[in-house]
Amino acid sequence: ENGALTFLDAGDGTSKSMEEHESPVTKISFSADKTMMVSQEKEGSVIFWREKNPIRTLRRTIPISKIFFFSFRHEVRDKGRKEAQLIFFGDRLGNVEYCEQRKLEFKQLCKVNGAVKEIFFYEKRNTLLKM
Repeated sequence: ENGALTFLDAGDGTSKSMEEHESPVTKISFSADKTMMVSQEKEGSVIFWREKNPIRTLRRTIPISKIFFFSFRHEVRDKGRKEAQLIFFGDRLGNVEYCEQRKLEFKQLCKVNGAVKEIFFYEKRNTLLKM
């Protein structure tokens, strides 16, 4: 109710509460490797977490409808294979934004009609699908 998150250590049973949000938390999403978490509050703001520590707050007035973490490897000319870890956000107004996990600098990808309900990656064509 108050915007607090409680982290429980399953190994030793200890817990740690963090009151970083200003309103109730409505959405939590984890990266596939579990090194990053994103939490969103009712008013729309988002907090990025690493190892139970908040690393950045993104103030938003439009709540996010979908969060999608994506990691892939690709060839970079003269540098070999590179791994990219991206985060995609879709909101109720059809805005789709993305950033690299290590930089957390968001860029507008596109705008679609209606709310973004799902985000997929079609691997064979390297195509991002927005619904």
